[in-house]
Amino acid sequence: MRWVIIGVAALFLLANADPATRVIGWAAWGAAVLYNVAVGYFLSERLRPFRWLRYATAALDTALITGIILGLRGPINAYIALYLLAVAGAVFYLGPWETIFVGVMDSVLASLLALLWFNSFNAAAQLIPTWGLIMSTAALAGILTHQVRERLRANQERANRLERKLTEMAVLQELEQAVHDLQSGSTLQNIVEVSTKVLGFRRAALFLATGGKAGDIAESYFSNRDYFPPDGNGESSSLPPLHFDKDLFAEMLKADRPFIVDGSQGSPLMAQGPMLQIAAPLRGAHGPVGVLVVDCDDRNGVGPNDLEILSGLARSAVLAIQNARLHNRVQRMANLDGLTNLYNHRYFQESLRRTLREAQMTRQPVSLVMVEVDRFKDFNDNYGHQRGDQVLISIARALEMAARPYHGEVARYGGDEFMVILPGMDVTTATQTAKELLSWVTDTVTMDLQENHHLPGVSLSLGVATYPDDAQDASHLIDAADQAMYAAKRRGGNQVGAFHETGPVLKQTGGRRYYYGENDQKNRR
Repeated sequence: MRWVIIGVAALFLLANADPATRVIGWAAWGAAVLYNVAVGYFLSERLRPFRWLRYATAALDTALITGIILGLRGPINAYIALYLLAVAGAVFYLGPWETIFVGVMDSVLASLLALLWFNSFNAAAQLIPTWGLIMSTAALAGILTHQVRERLRANQERANRLERKLTEMAVLQELEQAVHDLQSGSTLQNIVEVSTKVLGFRRAALFLATGGKAGDIAESYFSNRDYFPPDGNGESSSLPPLHFDKDLFAEMLKADRPFIVDGSQGSPLMAQGPMLQIAAPLRGAHGPVGVLVVDCDDRNGVGPNDLEILSGLARSAVLAIQNARLHNRVQRMANLDGLTNLYNHRYFQESLRRTLREAQMTRQPVSLVMVEVDRFKDFNDNYGHQRGDQVLISIARALEMAARPYHGEVARYGGDEFMVILPGMDVTTATQTAKELLSWVTDTVTMDLQENHHLPGVSLSLGVATYPDDAQDASHLIDAADQAMYAAKRRGGNQVGAFHETGPVLKQTGGRRYYYGENDQKNRR
């Protein structure tokens, strides 16, 4: 606006035919240009945060116009357009009160110019019309400015409300997709990402509590912008970390609604600067589950609506956790044998195929051990099927304990048969491991049956087969282990048979006689 005023003043100077007046006027015009470049830049760029700058700018702009008129040394009314330009500038760039302030300054400076120029003048004829025009224009412009700004403010508030609604809808859509994800880790990670990508928080983290002692963290999920510095030492100049000790975590778990973490609760750096942290507790039907923590850059920008959205995120996180846990429970029940609580036949087949695929990629061996109870039919006939079930339960528990140090996976294959998958174990090591399993499991089961159930001990026959030496796929590997176990039974049981030692064994099943592994044996030879 100052440049507009300077341009209009230049037009006045060009229209003035008096050379002496032109010299003085152009000098004033040049001073105005220097003022706008130097002083105006300094005020606008260096002192912009100060509120009084608006009034100072208005005063300097009006003084600029007065200086130009003084240089032109013309009648007041002839330059009234320049004063009105100052009022117009106040309308566009300042508020209603600043506009009236400019009008008052225009009138006062116009009066001073009149006193300087004329020894005697008619105030009624020269000043009152000028004052009236300037003040009426300033008052009208101030009122219009106020009304326009109020309308703009109302429109902005409606736009902000609409934006918040759109944000909430986006959050709900993201949450709907997240909650229906039955993998709890993916769901909780999605909720953390929603907090930053959709809601605009700087960082977010979700901490799950253990089911035991309060204040212990079981799992943690972080937004892409790491919640803690990469070095993990908890120090960062730009993003101060939360002082996240057990006492603070326990305090967060007790809360029933989101609250702001200030310097007294968290890091002292949180009490300084604009950034703050908000904690939203996750509460399930049976007590606290965890805490969702977010960072906000604007200390004054967090409103009740943000806290309500965080509460919704926390509730969605709890629902996601419950859904995932229920799904995992159902999935686990579908994969487990009802009697022994081991993996069932279907899951074993899937697990073995998956293990072999991984072994093919890593070029590692996989061994399979088949376990069968010796003369189990006679045991059932003598002691009953309920006692026979107890034998199977005891064997299952012992096998799980014995296979754990070898990272083995135990499953009930069917009837009195069990399977043990030993990943990464070659044929020699697997055979020795099977002998150790036989000795430990037999002793453990016999002790359990005799001392706790008053039953005699049982013996076991184990068959070992190894990929890729004895078979190339899951089906042939199972058959090879079965043949090795059958060879151990034929030798009297209570021992280990290895397929690479016994070779293909003649077996009779359902009236049919067949050889397994004949082609594989020929190829291997």
